[in-house]
Amino acid sequence: MPTASDSSNMTTQIPSLPNADAPTVKAPVVRVLIVESDITTADVLVEALEGAGYGVEVATEASYGLLLAESYAPHLFLIGSDAQRLNALDLTQSLRNAPHFGARFRDTPIIYIGNANGLIQQRFHALPGTPMSAYIFKPIDERELLEKVARALSLAEH
Repeated sequence: MPTASDSSNMTTQIPSLPNADAPTVKAPVVRVLIVESDITTADVLVEALEGAGYGVEVATEASYGLLLAESYAPHLFLIGSDAQRLNALDLTQSLRNAPHFGARFRDTPIIYIGNANGLIQQRFHALPGTPMSAYIFKPIDERELLEKVARALSLAEH
């Protein structure tokens, strides 16, 4: 067994430090804007999306969602059927067609979040004008949500 005076058998390992001159590469964060007035649903969405590495902002009112869309520039919208002061369809039409937003968000994926009955009514009212990328029903299934988000983003790239 080596002793403290027997230095020939002892080695000291110094941890390597990162090169201060090496550039730091950060992957771009995919930004998702949630417009949902139901706080419980919004919390579930935020937890699932942030856990998967997405950047997330939440607007509990549709009018605030429009303002936030300008500064946040999301790659994808999740719009709840309960958006206050402006329903999900009106919000979607504004994002797709309004002169101020249309050029910017015409091709940005929008996933509608609602209950089955509300979805059927919205779907018929939406035809033929306001395409949404996907639909998801409450209560939110995290796996389904993440699959639909990934699929919508993938299709938007092509």
